[in-house]
Amino acid sequence: MENSSTTDDLQRVVHDEDADVTFVFPNDGGAMALAKKSKLIDANQVFEKQFTSGLESVSITVTDISFATFNSLIRHIYELDEVVVNSENCVEILYCSRKYFLDRLTMKVIEFINAVDTCVYSRKTARFESTPDLLNYYVEFEKFDIKLLNEVISNRICLYDPIFNIKEMNLRSEAHMKLLKIILDSSVLSCSEYDLYQAVIEMMKKTKGDLRWDQVKKKFGHLIYLIRFPTMTVEQLVKCRKQPCFLTSSEIVDLQLWKQERTFTQSLLKFSIIPRINYDRKVLKKCCEGYGFQCKKCKSEKRCDVYDILNHVRDFK
Repeated sequence: MENSSTTDDLQRVVHDEDADVTFVFPNDGGAMALAKKSKLIDANQVFEKQFTSGLESVSITVTDISFATFNSLIRHIYELDEVVVNSENCVEILYCSRKYFLDRLTMKVIEFINAVDTCVYSRKTARFESTPDLLNYYVEFEKFDIKLLNEVISNRICLYDPIFNIKEMNLRSEAHMKLLKIILDSSVLSCSEYDLYQAVIEMMKKTKGDLRWDQVKKKFGHLIYLIRFPTMTVEQLVKCRKQPCFLTSSEIVDLQLWKQERTFTQSLLKFSIIPRINYDRKVLKKCCEGYGFQCKKCKSEKRCDVYDILNHVRDFK
């Protein structure tokens, strides 16, 4: 039985009187999309290879893409509709864009991700709360290995709520650990180093399962040295000694010597002593294009790149 969305899509199938190829979707109740080969060949090199190889018949079975998404792709090629990317189809749209080398659709997905809300209003708490949407999208999209897309997601996480997203991570997820490294390696974060460390510890306590702490430490590896402990206060360093602690006793002592007496020791070679840019989100506001930020201080009409703005953040405080 067809669901309502499939029925609506069937009513929107391209009606090309000269159609000479039919795409059949067994996973959608046998729904069919009809098109003209020459139209598809002109639009896309993948279709050109399909239809000029002499191997494709006039009926092609499609099982890796839903009818709704493929139909919107055909309508896009026929210039009848623009593809609308949403939370339900974004992964499949991205898959289509890479399968058929449609870079314009890839950009549509990036634009969608760049506009995803990082928080929603909770009736239960009567306030806005962070959502794990960006983290979930990173897991889905990371396998496509699109640098720009991964950077958009990771930059938004770093600039908005890295603490929440770290606490939502799982130690056993390779994608999560890859993103965690990106966050810890970032020169711009909207949180303190101490809060960053506490979030990592909380995440590991929650997800270590039956692993011993020495195994967790081994799995976490040198990521701990991406946290900029030398920029913490002496009081915060003392708190970091609580178990579980990923630093050795000598490292803690050397870090305290650095904070109190500026004594540079061998163990400090592992850490960065330069503070990250830690900006107040109120300083910047998102510009209408969504790709950069507009400076509130100079109120410039110029749409500045985020890194241009962040170079002047310290002057705003």
